[in-house]
Amino acid sequence: MVVVDRTGRPVLAAGASGGLRISAAVVQVVAYALDHGLSAQEAVAAPRLDTVGDTVLLDDRIPDAAAALEQRGHRVEQVREDLSTLHFANPAAVILADDGTLHAGVNPLHLTAAAGW
Repeated sequence: MVVVDRTGRPVLAAGASGGLRISAAVVQVVAYALDHGLSAQEAVAAPRLDTVGDTVLLDDRIPDAAAALEQRGHRVEQVREDLSTLHFANPAAVILADDGTLHAGVNPLHLTAAAGW
């Protein structure tokens, strides 16, 4: 996904690997960066949820959300994401700063890297 400002200048690009889980991950990364002001790395590393299937997968770093979702009738499974699990998609993002600097973020729980030239 590429996000542009009102003038058409690109400000953020985000994508992911992860099949059906890609859309939720990318939207959450974009929201963390644009709505909450997180850096690309912070947005990619932030806890997420996924709604593919009948159960909401919820990163265990946001435990307060589980009860609220369950009260609304959702089935919730809290999961711990680490180097050996693949509960969520594997996102990456690049933010173009006003000064032209590119700031990248990669998932710290997967073997990924950012490179630029």
